Amino acid sequence: MKMKEYGLIRKIVLLVIVCLIIGTTIIPSINGNIEKSNNIINVRNNRQEDCPIPFIKLDRPESSKNWCTGFNLRNEFLLIPDSITDTIGMYDTYNGTYLGDLINGSTIFSTPINAILGPDGNIYVSDQVADSVFVFDISGNYLYTYADGTDGLDNIRGIDFRGNHLFITSGDDYVAEFDGPHSRLPDFINDGIDPFDILFLDDGRALVSDIQGTTDNVRLYMYNGTLESELFQVNFPQQIQVDSLQPGEYLNIAFSDDYITDFDLNGSIAETTPFNSGRGIFRLGNGNLLATAGDGVWEIEPGTGAIIEQKMTGGARFIELISQTSYEVLITSLLYNWNFISLPFNQSANKTNTLVRYGGMIPLSLATATGSTPTMIVNCG
Repeated sequence: MKMKEYGLIRKIVLLVIVCLIIGTTIIPSINGNIEKSNNIINVRNNRQEDCPIPFIKLDRPESSKNWCTGFNLRNEFLLIPDSITDTIGMYDTYNGTYLGDLINGSTIFSTPINAILGPDGNIYVSDQVADSVFVFDISGNYLYTYADGTDGLDNIRGIDFRGNHLFITSGDDYVAEFDGPHSRLPDFINDGIDPFDILFLDDGRALVSDIQGTTDNVRLYMYNGTLESELFQVNFPQQIQVDSLQPGEYLNIAFSDDYITDFDLNGSIAETTPFNSGRGIFRLGNGNLLATAGDGVWEIEPGTGAIIEQKMTGGARFIELISQTSYEVLITSLLYNWNFISLPFNQSANKTNTLVRYGGMIPLSLATATGSTPTMIVNCG
């Protein structure tokens, strides 16, 4: 290796060390908003679009400069189960446009209700009639059954994770807690309510919709599963969801009272929106509401309930945001042995015309290549 090039490499390595120590670095201009914490840089794009790979590199031989093509990113979308077709559809987070089906569960599902993203990056789907929670990978392939009737489950509805523990609401008047597949713990809530959905807050408390008789309500539970307060009464509340555009506020949709409630943790109601026989609810990026019912998925105007557009027909259920920073790079030429240092998966690649997928937040890292020059790569997703 020439002395000039060796000296330049040493400078780059020293620059990386300094950046990691002081927690700052300089990268090229990128599409999206940059977030940085603990020496991790993450680039978020809210829409499906091409995203350039940010990197710092030294000159390499001309044959290896253009080393990848076909960059593809899809990092945020909504999932809505259809209990008539037994599919899980994808929808745009900004305007609710139907994007296609992620999962076809015609041979698995009976009545899918809620599809959420687990801490392991897989999709967990509750099924009310099958009394089961099924697990799929992010591409929609079935993996295994997490919990079912053999665990004492019956008539299950909404589900949510707190850490690595999964909480499952049941028509048998409890919220079950699991710390792994078929590993049920004592119930998180078993105080006589009939829970239809559960939503955990950042502090570990939980909002629960209760449909027990004439006292139907939305209530707040403490971290240990004891009741903190009943926030408001409403007939047959179904999904509870974060109001994505109103910090500190939440949404609930009521099947029998036929309206959507925008509320805070004190029980104060900011707005109600009429909607018939509602099941699932989400605030879109354009400010409108996406609501589901037994006849499909609807974009409606907040406050008035005016129908803007029907996005899909069918027996739509709960709506959940799926946010994954993943991307694909197609290696089009042989690039020596790339050894990625400090990446979570410690992966090395020596590939030609091979699709390589990375996901999650990747620490600021130095990649070295035998016979080539270093490249510093940060996560784009």
